[in-house]
Amino acid sequence: SMAIRRLATAEKQDATREPASAREPASARELAVTSAAASLDAFGCTFILAPAMSVRISAEDALLLSAFAVADLSILVESECQVRGGDWQAVVPKLGPDARRVHAEENAGGASVISEALSMEVLCRLLGARLVCTELELRYFPAAGPITDYAIALRGGDVLGVSVTRAFSFGEAALSVPHAAALLSKKLAGILHSSRTCFNQNLSKQILHVWCDGAADVALLRAF
Repeated sequence: SMAIRRLATAEKQDATREPASAREPASARELAVTSAAASLDAFGCTFILAPAMSVRISAEDALLLSAFAVADLSILVESECQVRGGDWQAVVPKLGPDARRVHAEENAGGASVISEALSMEVLCRLLGARLVCTELELRYFPAAGPITDYAIALRGGDVLGVSVTRAFSFGEAALSVPHAAALLSKKLAGILHSSRTCFNQNLSKQILHVWCDGAADVALLRAF
């Protein structure tokens, strides 16, 4: 298994990836393989086993997440992701087509493409989410201000925005209370703003997907 921090470090080295137009289209067999996943309920948890990763979520949080998909709820859920592969370039071909599209297409800048691609993969596996718009396909008025990383559609047809962030900094030993407070305040305010200003998708709800380095950082964020 590969730690999320190690994958995030690879984002610094991912700027030279080929554009989507330069890549060969995935074969039908490849898409079928990368879409295959198994679900297992055991020890009070749901385990999702997919070619690129495994995801563990408590049975209670899995129930909350399924309710969030169809009801007007504000929830906080936690899952654990273990990525399979020796390095990021070995992981990419194992992702589903939507996650590979997030990885391949240009974004608005910043070293976050790996975090966003993994986020898409996790939401696909947990919610059956389908990619609707990548970052630059979403439109806003006024154009200046916080934006959403991508938009997904759920099985019921509702379109949700997804904003992805990492709750750790390169070189820091642990997440600090001021860092956690500033990060959540900034990201949650940004979600409210982009929901109001996005005009080509009705973002009825948004998900703030936060990658953490360990259980202690998760507990710190949950305290807010």
